[in-house]
Amino acid sequence: MPTSSRVPTWSRFTERLRGAALRRCLLWWSAALLGCSADKSAPPLPAEGADLRPVEVPVALTPIERNNTVRDLFNFPTDGARWPAPPAIAERLSAPSDSLGGVFSPAVEPPPWPVELPSETGVHGFEGMVDGQEPSAYSVEAWQQATLHFAPYALVSPAFLACSDWEDTDEAGRARCGWDSIVRFAARAWRHPLSVEERARLEAAWSAQLELGSAEEAVIIAVSSILLSPQFTHRIEVGQAGEEDGLRRDLTSLELASRLSYFIWDTLPDTELFKAADQGELQTESQIRDQVRRMLADPKAAGPVAAFHHAWLGTDAVLTIAPARSAHGPTFGLSADSPATDDCDLDWPGIVGPLRHALYADFSLTVVDRILDGPGTFTDLLTTSVGYRAAVARPLYGDAEADSSVSKVEWPYETVVASAPVTDTLLLERVNHSEGERAGILASPAVLAVGAYPVHPGPIPRGVTILERVLCTDLGAPPEGAEGALPADIPDAEQTNRTRTELATAAEACTGCHDRINPFGFAFEHYDALGRWRATDYGLPVDASVDIVLDGVARSIEDASELGVAVAQSDEARGCYALHQVRTATGLDWDRLDPRIESLVDHFQRDDHIPTLIEEIAVSSIFRTIDLEEAP
Repeated sequence: MPTSSRVPTWSRFTERLRGAALRRCLLWWSAALLGCSADKSAPPLPAEGADLRPVEVPVALTPIERNNTVRDLFNFPTDGARWPAPPAIAERLSAPSDSLGGVFSPAVEPPPWPVELPSETGVHGFEGMVDGQEPSAYSVEAWQQATLHFAPYALVSPAFLACSDWEDTDEAGRARCGWDSIVRFAARAWRHPLSVEERARLEAAWSAQLELGSAEEAVIIAVSSILLSPQFTHRIEVGQAGEEDGLRRDLTSLELASRLSYFIWDTLPDTELFKAADQGELQTESQIRDQVRRMLADPKAAGPVAAFHHAWLGTDAVLTIAPARSAHGPTFGLSADSPATDDCDLDWPGIVGPLRHALYADFSLTVVDRILDGPGTFTDLLTTSVGYRAAVARPLYGDAEADSSVSKVEWPYETVVASAPVTDTLLLERVNHSEGERAGILASPAVLAVGAYPVHPGPIPRGVTILERVLCTDLGAPPEGAEGALPADIPDAEQTNRTRTELATAAEACTGCHDRINPFGFAFEHYDALGRWRATDYGLPVDASVDIVLDGVARSIEDASELGVAVAQSDEARGCYALHQVRTATGLDWDRLDPRIESLVDHFQRDDHIPTLIEEIAVSSIFRTIDLEEAP
């Protein structure tokens, strides 16, 4: 999620709490529950294993995982606009809506869900990686605000209250119902049965709060504090105590269920997965595979599958592209020049805003279509002719033929035109691209537009994407001043884009890297800066033929379609893709040569079926166990 430009201020919403008693109570709850460290809330280690501890620190839930988990705890819809109105008390206790971030804040009221949270630093472009999770005062405060925003919704949630007569019962009845509801909620939010100590802490805090205010206030403060606790914000894993195999320990069934659900769904386990864990039905490979297949068939898998591939190829950035009207306006029926008036140019932003979302949606839908509904192979993903086209993006898709056998897809979006918010819905149709014009996800307009400049396509960033993200090649940082040597990005270029790039990178100091980078980028020269296919550049036929090296073998490639086939068959590319999946599944930055993941990589190089790779990861030892070390 993007980071809000507005820094949250704790005092802005704590001052709205009714009196010092409630402020003291919130701090008391936070101290009581946040003070429960991983060691205190975890099952105690046996005496003979007391000198062992997990090697890795717990993985924190990512911003999207936190949002999704709260949504599912309350059993609310994914469309935030369809959430129920919060209870009246929310006005007094929750964070002001204009302090919760959002692109349009504070001028426009954001939907109640999701809330924007600071992005993680990430590793290799992926969130959810231990080494890329760096807590800050800003991120902690932003989550504090979010929990007080979410907490009042517990009182209107169909899944929270343990009684059906909350509105009609007296204060004593509400206190009993509230406590029962909090105990049940905490167990689900923390994804394990409450320990004796956890229950005692909750009960002490609950009783103290009831002495300070109403049961309604107590529920809101308790829910906020439960969501603030490390048992919610992190996946705390200690394994099955006393069952060490050397310096390794199996995860408990509930820990494994959480790993599976956050790997495949980006949210907590559903009722069936919790039940399987409770009944000991996550013990064998067959049982785990059955759950993985069920989960991948669930619509909840679509979002995480798309998100992984956006992170893989960096296509989240398509939502911020800024193509120049001078170069691309005529493609969409506009003049190259902005209106010669004192008014702002509204026509071009009115096209670019929805166009960004159209390209993002095309990429998302294509990935899900090919992996979850189609053949599911890496080869198909990199060679498919399937895409999804919105009307606003039609000029970029050439002669792509609509597939009338598949229903059109609605895609809601928000954008800004002239500092005003625009909310609308795209309608995307499934298309088959013309043979020779476009093939594979690497030739998706989203990928191509990210690897471009406002006017011209960018062979260098496109080549870097292939080498670093698809082939896991470490190119290192470019030398200082390298960007200044790039060809000028102006409409009136006097040479082809390829020629200008070759001249700019011909110096001896550049060739060491650009002899590898440029060929992969030049293979995409048939596509302009927005991914539209072109036959000529500067009046000359486009030359997209290149000589590349894959798997240590030199080969000649005629264009991006041939490159997609070559990359799809490459052991380097398949190994790199498997490595990214392993890393994101475990949250650990594995070395590609680590012998513990060798079998997973080898298997995918032989059989490039992506759902099968996810299964193999889920049943692997590295996914089902944790490493231990001797405590100092």
